[in-house]
Amino acid sequence: FKVNLDERSFATTKHYLAQVRDPLLRSMLWQSLWDSVRDGKLPLNDYLTVAIANAPLEQDYTTLGQILGQISSAKVYLNKGLGSQSNYTKEVALQLEELTWQSTIANSDDKNMQRRWFSSYLNFAHSKAALDNLYKLLTGQHSLKNLTISQDIRWNIIAQLSRFQHAKSAELISQELTLDSSDTGEKSAIYARVIAPDLHVKSDWLAKIQLKESSIPFSKLRTAMSALYPSEQSHLNEQSASLRMASLSEIDKAKGPVFMRGYNQLIPATCSEVSIARLSKAVNELTKLSAGTKRSLLIKQQADKRCLMIKNAMTH
Repeated sequence: FKVNLDERSFATTKHYLAQVRDPLLRSMLWQSLWDSVRDGKLPLNDYLTVAIANAPLEQDYTTLGQILGQISSAKVYLNKGLGSQSNYTKEVALQLEELTWQSTIANSDDKNMQRRWFSSYLNFAHSKAALDNLYKLLTGQHSLKNLTISQDIRWNIIAQLSRFQHAKSAELISQELTLDSSDTGEKSAIYARVIAPDLHVKSDWLAKIQLKESSIPFSKLRTAMSALYPSEQSHLNEQSASLRMASLSEIDKAKGPVFMRGYNQLIPATCSEVSIARLSKAVNELTKLSAGTKRSLLIKQQADKRCLMIKNAMTH
């Protein structure tokens, strides 16, 4: 069940959340705050004010994971709703980058907490300073006490550098592939290349994904699907949106349910009136879709309406 906090309870929670001693009660309060955002009752910017003030004080590993997951979702809503270039989104993005890096350093005596914070830092690092910091960690010019840069983390760093167009990213992908040519390494390289904000690369991979018969294994196509349109690349998402919607029925007919489960994440939903109208039209007109794709379309429509509601509820 859901509990939405009234104004007085919210005011108390905002200032004292980190001081609530019982981890279960704290976790429930965090969930109440997030439910209130998703129900359009609490402005997303108010939630972020609370989260940025209280998250660094959280000492429970599980609750911290819950909070960082919510903050990550909040950032996606900001990117989609206000756009990654709005002043408020930029301001929050820098705060989250700084907060997660400082908390990674502050938790160097607790490997698990440090890893959790660093994983979030990796997700939020985007400024030139943060990308240079990641590059130094990757190349061994910089290290952190107790932080092990595993092969998976190496690829995650390279993907983030590519996502935000670090000058060395293309070179790093090729170099890493010679060091790790495993199946996982090949998929990681595809992910890192496709996530870059490069229209040509995205168009090329979208064409490969949409081929009736492909020589590329499905696991690699699915990796490319997951990297195509991160939330801050709404303009690139929108550029091929009409094409993807127009071909959805045909691709659904040609491919099986396993392929479509991956492909349906490419149904365009960009948190705007235009996007909701496009989804509603598809729901009404594409009546011969398979049950799974029809369900995905409805879920996307519902999620897009929620995104717009959250955007409209903001007071910033």
